Amino acid sequence: MMPRFSQKARTRCMHGLLIVLCFLIVARLIDLMIVQRDFLVAQSRARILRKLPMSARRGIIYDRKHKALAVSAPVKAVWVDPTDFPLNNKNIARLTQPLGLSESAIKKRIVKHRSSEFVYIKRGVLAKEAKAIQALNLPGVYLRTEYRRFYPQGELFSHLVGVTNVDERGQEGIELSYDTWLRGISGKKTVIRDRLGRVVSNLRVNRKPKQGHDLQLSVDTSIQYAAADALKKAVKEHDAVSGSVVVIDAQNGDLLAMVNYPSYDPNQRRGVPMSHRRNRAVTDSFEPGSTIKPFTVVGALESGRYNSKSVIHTSPGWMRVGRFTIRDELNYGDVTLRRLLKKSSNIGAAKIMLSLDPQAYSEQLSQFGFGVRTQSGLQGEVSGRLIPHTHWASSEVATMAYGYGMSITTLQLAHAYSILASGGMNYPVRVLKQDKPPIGERVIPARIAHQVSDMLFAVVEKGGTGKRARVAGYRVAGKTGTANIATPSGYDKKRVISSFVGYAPASKPRFVVAVVIREPHKSHFGALVAAPAFAKIMAAALHSWAVLPDSVG
Repeated sequence: MMPRFSQKARTRCMHGLLIVLCFLIVARLIDLMIVQRDFLVAQSRARILRKLPMSARRGIIYDRKHKALAVSAPVKAVWVDPTDFPLNNKNIARLTQPLGLSESAIKKRIVKHRSSEFVYIKRGVLAKEAKAIQALNLPGVYLRTEYRRFYPQGELFSHLVGVTNVDERGQEGIELSYDTWLRGISGKKTVIRDRLGRVVSNLRVNRKPKQGHDLQLSVDTSIQYAAADALKKAVKEHDAVSGSVVVIDAQNGDLLAMVNYPSYDPNQRRGVPMSHRRNRAVTDSFEPGSTIKPFTVVGALESGRYNSKSVIHTSPGWMRVGRFTIRDELNYGDVTLRRLLKKSSNIGAAKIMLSLDPQAYSEQLSQFGFGVRTQSGLQGEVSGRLIPHTHWASSEVATMAYGYGMSITTLQLAHAYSILASGGMNYPVRVLKQDKPPIGERVIPARIAHQVSDMLFAVVEKGGTGKRARVAGYRVAGKTGTANIATPSGYDKKRVISSFVGYAPASKPRFVVAVVIREPHKSHFGALVAAPAFAKIMAAALHSWAVLPDSVG
């Protein structure tokens, strides 16, 4: 038989058990509150406290009249903590529609980073999508605010302004050149999250975000638009491969427009060929052809061996230099320097160069910016090619006089003509809007610059090669250019660079416009392909800035 305990014994036993239980509870409390306190507090904070980044806005890029060219707008980034996210098809399926991603794509990203606590699912999510995701209340799925770059002018400034990546780091153009200035510095804050990971309270800001600096460019949107429109029409009309335009303020070196075609929309650049994204005005060099002849004339005048009345014999319209034959379109007979430019005589230019000191001409070309990068600071700019004069053969001396054997960019061409337009002063190309007057350097005497400008005005007169570049009410000085493209087997007579570059008003130049069309197929001559586009752009610029005609000014 089981021994029977008295009521008193049972009571004592219960009291003993309660005492032991209380002791265990007290011991556990001591363990939790004292021994393991630091560990448990740390674990608790790890679950409810988070240090979240605070995005910094990237600086806005403006044109000279304060029109926005690149802005950063707040968007959401969707991210997942794989350790909190139940990886089942039901959860993943609910994310597909608002994110516009497939189940396999979402699952692949999460599985790949399963051991981490942070993985982006989609960035740059707009408000409507963000609200739909937030309404799902899925554990382990979070939203954070960041910025996305938008370009209000679309493709108009795509090559010049450039683009950023998803992290708003500059990748091309101005965005890359001034990335450090534009980019902000992210901050950090400590927050409390609920069990679903939602932020319920902001505790403190650990580090304030530092916003990026704004940037104002020298470009003018109205002139940029006129240049882009005229260039696009010219390329399409003549079935050309591509084209570039540069517009410079002759009085201070400000870059007012830079466009290329084909172009692209930086807001929708997926699938865009790399050839469309290249800023050809600074990355693609070409042999300038006859647009170099004014600088040959400058060399002639500076040498003291020629003046405005000097005569060069070009009959019978061709000449041999070494193994090469140089030809003019017609037999122009005896030509002055003025008529040489007006009719674009290759023979006249070659004879001048062969009579001059090659070293002096080489140094002069360098002073005009050929063979060296401009001071624009634009990404991808090349220096072109100017062979040292010590390597010039007689045939190279002759052909360089009319633009072969050297290569330049559209920006270099516009800059060189701006020196003529400014009366011989070299004002560095300025991409940023600046209030202070430019510091120029004299390259040639003003007297010579004015003489050449007067000769270039003749090019646009009746009977000149550039008559299609005329602008009603204004005197235009400029030069046409047509150059065959070199290939490994020699110059291709069917592939050319057609160009026109000039400035107006000729009496007091304000704008320099260079138009370069690559490989037109319907017409070849710069006078037919590039000069009409020049006239449209120059007219738009003059009218936009209310520049007085020569007869009034």
